[in-house]
Amino acid sequence: MNAAQIKNQILCIGLLTLLGLIVFMGSLRAPFIYDDLHAIVDNPYIQNLEEFQKRVGIENIFNRSVLLLSFAFNYALGQNDVLGYHLVNVWLHLACVLLLYCVAREALALAPPEERARLRSLPFLAAALHAVNPVTVESVVYLSSRSSLQATFFYLASFLCFMRYCREKESQNRSLHLGVLLILCALCFFLGVGTKEIVFTLPVIAMFFLWLKTDAAHRRQILLPAGIAGVCVAAYLLLRYVKLGALFSATADPSAGMMDRGVYFMTQIKVWVSYYLNKLMFPINLNLEPDVIPVAGWSDPGFLCSLGFLIALAVLVYRQPSRLLCFAFLWAAVTLLPTSSIAPLKQFAVERRAYLPGTGFSIAFAYLFLNLVKSGPRIAYFAMAVLALFSLLTAHRAHDFRSSLSIWQDAAHKSPKVALTHNNLALALIEREQADEAQKELETVLKLEPQHSEALINLGHIHSRRQQWAKALPYFERALALGSERAEVFYNIGSAKIQLGQPREALSFLKQAVSKKPGVLEYRLLLANTYRQFKDYDNALLQYRLVLRDHPQNMDAHNNMGVIFWNLQAFKLAESEFLKALEIQEDQAEIHGNLASLYLITDRPQDALKHLDRWLELEPDNARAKELQGVASKLASQLSK
Repeated sequence: MNAAQIKNQILCIGLLTLLGLIVFMGSLRAPFIYDDLHAIVDNPYIQNLEEFQKRVGIENIFNRSVLLLSFAFNYALGQNDVLGYHLVNVWLHLACVLLLYCVAREALALAPPEERARLRSLPFLAAALHAVNPVTVESVVYLSSRSSLQATFFYLASFLCFMRYCREKESQNRSLHLGVLLILCALCFFLGVGTKEIVFTLPVIAMFFLWLKTDAAHRRQILLPAGIAGVCVAAYLLLRYVKLGALFSATADPSAGMMDRGVYFMTQIKVWVSYYLNKLMFPINLNLEPDVIPVAGWSDPGFLCSLGFLIALAVLVYRQPSRLLCFAFLWAAVTLLPTSSIAPLKQFAVERRAYLPGTGFSIAFAYLFLNLVKSGPRIAYFAMAVLALFSLLTAHRAHDFRSSLSIWQDAAHKSPKVALTHNNLALALIEREQADEAQKELETVLKLEPQHSEALINLGHIHSRRQQWAKALPYFERALALGSERAEVFYNIGSAKIQLGQPREALSFLKQAVSKKPGVLEYRLLLANTYRQFKDYDNALLQYRLVLRDHPQNMDAHNNMGVIFWNLQAFKLAESEFLKALEIQEDQAEIHGNLASLYLITDRPQDALKHLDRWLELEPDNARAKELQGVASKLASQLSK
């Protein structure tokens, strides 16, 4: 490579980096939304980096350990500050763009030597298209979608090492460099499958590349590598089955397993054409929750048209002479298969699944573009126009993620018949204290799905916030009757019953809530307070001590234990608990009042006066404090005489 070529490579890398930064810099403060909450914010497995190997283990690849490790590093550096997570996601996207540029340069080896000069701009164009394609926005800005970015990064890195290995081997290079490339290839593959399962298709893609790269007369030579690749895929699938007990099921999402595989597969045929291919070519009207209607059967017109289109496209690609174009389409198809074939997932289509297949599509699109527009100036003008349009669309789409309210307003507008979009929009409205608007959205959910337990729970929350307990309780009870086993449902039923004067009925629900989520402070505190209300002091003290085990600085637990000891006339123990509560939060009038009363009944008026003075500093107009201050002053005067 001469100086001019090196300069050109540096220029291309700089331009690609700049393109990616420009379109995504405005999204660095987009908040956590939807799946981000359980994948990042409330995920206990990422909150202690030092304990990560013990609690998760990097070798636990079938539970996406490498992805969890990247989140754990983010959490260690900035807890739940979104900026750090966004910076990593943008960096991964830029790295994928640059790796795609390198992979596309190596893939030019599939083109005839006489065509390579004409296709010299293909790597840059393919990488640039991927950098600014609006379909990539969901993977980059929706933080829990890092799995798609990180998996693609390791996929491209591993495949690039494999391609370089093939090129070095052809040049009869037997140096240590070959061994290093193979080790890096294997390492990136391992890290990739530990990020997301889609990476297991890499050996298949590698064999397709070798097959297309090798002349027909010498293809017997790749039978051994093909066998090794097959063994790798089979070994991965076998290990997955042993570890998870399933090959083609999303074990983390039990609801997906209830879907008919045949219906899912036929619907995916339609989705391939009507959604993924359509959105990659014409990336408008993008949607976080697309409304995909399942195929009704083999005679479904949408399914038949899509199947016919895919067959025709496959025939055209097979018959056309370009091995490079054939490889690009194979890449897109094979990498889409794990998420869009026979393994049912919760959603029929989401844009983040198109991130890795989109790299192959970008190569194919760039190839077709360069063949359709063959004159130099026209190529530049058309390319700049397409990239400018895509950049504007990408920046606009990224802006939709500026808040949970904006993205769910967008989704509900585009998918008005999808109950989930209205439910999540309602949650965003509740966060902004717009309860009336949220209630309307939830009523829309129940019109679409009358047995939508999430909507019932959220309507219960709205009425609870308004302290309309009699209206809130039926919603929680309906959700429970529909099979909801969430701890918050039991807690809310118990809480509502207490407010309605039914504490004995509340007790069993609160016990259920605590048994399901023993670490939630408010659940255990309310259970302890309810026991205290019934004078079941042993159970109440047990619950308060369990609160203090997990939350040693909880003032309420110490104060309430003090009240129990007072009632048991264990005044020394009561004093100890009140003082502990005061050490945690000194400006609590209630605790000063408790101590003052305790000191009065134990004939310590001088000590009582100190706390009464402080009580009146905090609440100058409190009549009870003034009354006790008078009593304490008289008692102190009598004792001094």
